[in-house]
Amino acid sequence: MPALTRWTNMGLLDEERPAGARWPPRWPPVRTLLVVTAHGLMGLSHLSHLLLRSKGDRVYNDAGAFIAAQTTWSYLLQALLQRRTLRRLYAEMLEYSRFVESRSPAGSGPLPLPASRLRLRRLWTTQTALTLGTWAFYTASPFLFEFIHDIDLGSLRRLSAMTHPTLCDLRGLACYIVTYVVVAFEWFLASFAFSSVESTNLVFYTVASKHFEHLGASIGQVFSGDDAQAEEKEVEQASRALRLCVQQHQFLLRWSKEMTAVYAVPTFIRLGAMVLLFILPLLKVTTVDNYVMDELPFVGLYGVLTIYAVCWFADDLNRASSQVHGRAYLSRWERGRPGQRRTLHILLTRSLRPVRTRAVWVDNLSLRSFVEVLNRSYSALQTIRAARRKGADQT
Repeated sequence: MPALTRWTNMGLLDEERPAGARWPPRWPPVRTLLVVTAHGLMGLSHLSHLLLRSKGDRVYNDAGAFIAAQTTWSYLLQALLQRRTLRRLYAEMLEYSRFVESRSPAGSGPLPLPASRLRLRRLWTTQTALTLGTWAFYTASPFLFEFIHDIDLGSLRRLSAMTHPTLCDLRGLACYIVTYVVVAFEWFLASFAFSSVESTNLVFYTVASKHFEHLGASIGQVFSGDDAQAEEKEVEQASRALRLCVQQHQFLLRWSKEMTAVYAVPTFIRLGAMVLLFILPLLKVTTVDNYVMDELPFVGLYGVLTIYAVCWFADDLNRASSQVHGRAYLSRWERGRPGQRRTLHILLTRSLRPVRTRAVWVDNLSLRSFVEVLNRSYSALQTIRAARRKGADQT
């Protein structure tokens, strides 16, 4: 039997845990800084990619290699950091799940565990392959444009001039079509690369919600017997089970907070890069007719859908936590000892606290805050449009 140590929860409750286990898992500050840096460089690389493309093919081709290298570094750093972090979180969550299951009341059923390692490995493999595909398109697109410009389409141009005057410049038309195809496929690959990592994170959000539901079902088993005639051993077992329920709830609250650094913060960093594209017209850097404004629908739609997914899962966690409060209140708590009722009161109080996924200015990321973000974004967009109309009228 492994050596046991004491684990103090908030200075109120004690429980045993295996030696060497780290609960709840902690996110190192240095790794957080690296993740933020990676996503920041990724946003800057996209921004510089669009701006240089809008300045002309010559400038864009000269800087294509630098942009591809910068984008590659940010993508691969993101994949490496998130893969190591999620593997560590998976191992600790699995260890904690087995520990809780071994001490759960009889009849409460097995504790839901995260997805299998095979599924996580497939997600990471897909993410790595799509990341390399995105990098290849960033690297090859300048050479692809040069290849199209070097093609001699003289005979086709003369033939098109005879048949239809508006199609006399087939080379320009071909560049126009290929540009939009490359842009669309770039964002297609980038979206799938991000989605594979984020779907892995959403697996953990789902597991946390299942843990909350299992916790609510376990509480009803604590006060199932008649405490007035119960033996001292049974009372102690009920107290240990109740303390374990409180620890599970504290672990889940802390665990969801740690996942914010993995999921919510990088999401809002990418959103900040998208907001910069809306601010640029005010600075007279871009116009409506260049590639920057043409790619805004791709960036905007992906950012909105990503934030909606985070808010939806945060609401699901809050709903599961509130269900713990209802299950605890409907249990036969009046049959418990004074110490047990005090512990249950702590659990009832903490269950009503929302599961916080704080990111930037949003205190609790939920569907309500998501609507507030959309309203603010729409107001900012209307302000930009009004300023542009005013400037056009003055000129």
